Amino acid sequence: MKEECKKCNLKQVSSLSRLLDLDAQKENELLEFANDYLAQDFNDKTNPEVMGDLYARIIKSLCLDDPYETIKSEYNQFVMEQENAIDDIIAFGDNEFETALKIAIVGNLIDFSAKHRFSKEMLSEKIDRIVNSRLALDHSDLLFKRLGAARSLLYLGDNCGEIVLDKIFIKKIRELFPQLQVTFACRGFPVVNDATMVDVKQVGLDQVCQVIDNGDSSLGTVYHRVSPSFRQLFDEADIIISKGQGNLESLMADCPEKIFFLFMVKCELVGDPLGLEMYDIVCANLNRHLKK
Repeated sequence: MKEECKKCNLKQVSSLSRLLDLDAQKENELLEFANDYLAQDFNDKTNPEVMGDLYARIIKSLCLDDPYETIKSEYNQFVMEQENAIDDIIAFGDNEFETALKIAIVGNLIDFSAKHRFSKEMLSEKIDRIVNSRLALDHSDLLFKRLGAARSLLYLGDNCGEIVLDKIFIKKIRELFPQLQVTFACRGFPVVNDATMVDVKQVGLDQVCQVIDNGDSSLGTVYHRVSPSFRQLFDEADIIISKGQGNLESLMADCPEKIFFLFMVKCELVGDPLGLEMYDIVCANLNRHLKK
């Protein structure tokens, strides 16, 4: 594990402590526990898997289920209140597919497990300016073409709040490509502010497409840990849209050519190898990108 990842994981433990208003002694105990855990050899694991395991152990020790439940619901509600305005932005854009795609990616800003800072105001401002924003790595034309030829799409979700924008994008996809069988996947168990089935149903994604959880609590999609039913969908899908850095980090080492990664760069360790900068928005088929 890279030292920068370890620092970020420890920062997340401190953030959780502040969220729960724990005293200094309890926070130090959690940090000591996390330090000991992260000192292990994790060469065979991605950071989303490591952090998912650490988070599960911590909330179990605190006898909690979903510490971020309230703030997840708050961000879901905040973005839902903007749905009509966002629909208008998409409708009046020159390219409705591209605009809806970029708005979905901008929602990736909402992330309580990343080291960057964000706010509701930042999110609203980025959405308002989306028409003039560009994709730093842009394979959206290829994605559009592949969607037109596909019969099934598996959409890997990420964070709460963001999933409202995913819903809007999926509605546009289904409008443009009515032949597609679309399935949205969320996490199987609470992990930081990643979306679970509770959140998916709160924002009405189950009314737009089929929904499934992946059976795992990693901060990403770790293939060997997901449920058999999810793995079957993953294997059989004609095309996969993967949202967020966690899904990117856990899938990029050996990703099938059918995956398109949609994310905002929130870490130099992710951005630098791809020639990207902080807060760049990306729609990338990595197989195509890395062959250049």
